[in-house]
Amino acid sequence: MEAIAGYGLSSSESRDSGSASSLSDFEAGPPAPPPPEALIKDESGKHNKALINEERFFVRERIPTLIFVRLPDSFADHANKVLTEIFPSFNITDIHCVGEDTPLHVSLSRRLRLKQEDAHQLLSELKANLKRSGEVRCSLFSVRGFKNEGNRRSFVGLPVYGGFTHLLELVKIVNSALKKLNYRPFHKHPRPHASIAWQDGPELYEKLKAGNLRRAVEDLGQLELQVAAVELRIGTIVHAIPLG
Repeated sequence: MEAIAGYGLSSSESRDSGSASSLSDFEAGPPAPPPPEALIKDESGKHNKALINEERFFVRERIPTLIFVRLPDSFADHANKVLTEIFPSFNITDIHCVGEDTPLHVSLSRRLRLKQEDAHQLLSELKANLKRSGEVRCSLFSVRGFKNEGNRRSFVGLPVYGGFTHLLELVKIVNSALKKLNYRPFHKHPRPHASIAWQDGPELYEKLKAGNLRRAVEDLGQLELQVAAVELRIGTIVHAIPLG
């Protein structure tokens, strides 16, 4: 299990631990193999043949996978405002920020390497169990610094406050499906948040810890979100799974 250190606006917040998975991590490695054809049909039932490459699919047996809640574009605008306020004063370079190919999101699972034969069952399990959960209302506020154990990577995140316990219920549902297929569940004490920027090494975390975060974000307000679906990304394909 990977421990996460956090730094926020108060000493009590900084004791929380959580996850720092990001969809951007998939972009750094070699291209992922496509999932089975049955998982890459659009709503009309047609296949996107451009995503099917049987030779690569059978050579690579595991598919990069993540389960998450996608945040709306307005939240990305807010995140960019946070970054504009923070980074110029800290003079930090080589920052990876939210971009067009990386939707802003709150992770509900670790980054997984899914066996091809488990893809159908995971999708079915999530659909069956998440439909019993009603929509979740949550809010994100302020900003927080995180770092991975071993100082491998630092993050800037918008933590979830309102609706925190309800979001953890979704994590439990996801964990149940993963355990059934013998995959590692999420972190033991997750702290749901949306990562808005990250950097290799501890420099970003240390500068956030030393800087005055409250002054940087005190006027940015609170973000409210009605969560109506959880998304499952298998390779390059994303499945939206409705709640309730």
